[in-house]
Amino acid sequence: IRNLHISDAESVSSPTCNRIGILSGTNRGTIINCSVTNSSITSTGNLKNQGPISAYSTGTIANCYTNACKIKIGSGECRIGGIAGYAGGNLFNCYAYKNSYTTHSSSFSGGIVGQSITNIPLTLSNCYAYHSSTYNNFGAIIGWATKATINYVYYNNGKIWTLNTNNSSVTGEQYTNRSING
Repeated sequence: IRNLHISDAESVSSPTCNRIGILSGTNRGTIINCSVTNSSITSTGNLKNQGPISAYSTGTIANCYTNACKIKIGSGECRIGGIAGYAGGNLFNCYAYKNSYTTHSSSFSGGIVGQSITNIPLTLSNCYAYHSSTYNNFGAIIGWATKATINYVYYNNGKIWTLNTNNSSVTGEQYTNRSING
C-alpha cells in the first residue's frame, strides 16, 4: 500500500474480530507514505490486535503517521499501537500524534506498537510518539517488547516499553523529557 491517506473513518467491530486496522488488518508486505487521521476503532468484545495503520504487521511500515485517532476496547487481552497493534519486521520513520487509547488491565498499548511478535523480530527506528491519553500497561514507544531493537526514538512521556524486555535492545539516542527507566 502506497501513498494512501484516510481521514474521518470509523471501524466498529463485532465481539469476535481478531485484527482491526483502519488502513490494514494484516500487513505482510509494505505500507509506505500513508496516514490515518481523525479516525476511530471501537470494539465491544474480545478484539486482539488493533492499530490505525495496521492491526498485525510482519512486513515493513515506513514514512507513515497517525493523528487524533481513538481506539476503545471493550474486554479481553489486546494489543493497541498508534501505528500497529502487533508487529514484527520493520517499522521506521513513523509518528503517532495525540492519539487516545482506552483499554483495560489485560491490554498492552504503546505509542507506536502495542506488542512485538514473540517469534518475529521487530526493528523500530526513527519514530516519534506524542500521547494525549493512555491507560494500563502503556509504553511510550512499545507496550511489550520481545525480540525488538529500538533505535533513535522520541517520546514526550513515560518509558520506552513496559513489562517484558527479554531479548530486546535500545540503541542510538532516545530523546525524552523524562528519564529512561527501561
